[in-house]
Amino acid sequence: MPNWITNRVTLHGADQKEINEVIDFLRSRDSEVDFNNIIPMPIELRNTEAGSRADDAWAYYHARELGNFAKIDKMLRYAWVKREGIKTRGELLDHLLGEMPDIYQYGKELHRLDALYGCHDWYEWSLEYWGVKWNACDARREGNILIYETPWDGVPYLMLMVSEKFPEVTMDYEFADENFGYNTARYTFVGGEVVAEYEPTDNTIESRQLSKSILGWEPGEEFDDETDEVA
Repeated sequence: MPNWITNRVTLHGADQKEINEVIDFLRSRDSEVDFNNIIPMPIELRNTEAGSRADDAWAYYHARELGNFAKIDKMLRYAWVKREGIKTRGELLDHLLGEMPDIYQYGKELHRLDALYGCHDWYEWSLEYWGVKWNACDARREGNILIYETPWDGVPYLMLMVSEKFPEVTMDYEFADENFGYNTARYTFVGGEVVAEYEPTDNTIESRQLSKSILGWEPGEEFDDETDEVA
């Protein structure tokens, strides 16, 4: 499971009608915050498979059709390949075909998607365009504040794009890792510009104070004020 990041967006500096436009823009039928409203994931990629089957098909097609053996050669070093007694490219390709009879067609489809969108599955696309592997999770609204969760990291780039679209509204964007005192920051965006930023060093008094203000809790460790480290 990933480390979950709590994201908090506070909208102000404009009349309520303009703030509501931002809220309505981010909202979808199923969530208060939907990254597809900022950068839409191509529909063809939304139900694609990401994982070892896709990786194997990608490697197989590139080797058989395009003569690119880079991924196959890398796979030859995998522990499971060695356990199977596979030593050559041909043996590995034959093994993959035996395990997945439609592997060539599957790889061909992945290659088509990659040519169209620059990515061949939802996972690769999400990391490339959203910066995180999943859409916003557990989103909720508290007045003019939006709170949602993302895996592993915040999404300041996406929120900056929203700010650019609604230049009259000031956006305070903050995020904090569930790993208390690490990976936390606060920004103020206006018109697609960063007008203030605060990125405290990990595991300091400042980073822990910011984490507490975002997460609403803190662990029980004692803090050494002189070294800014957990005692």
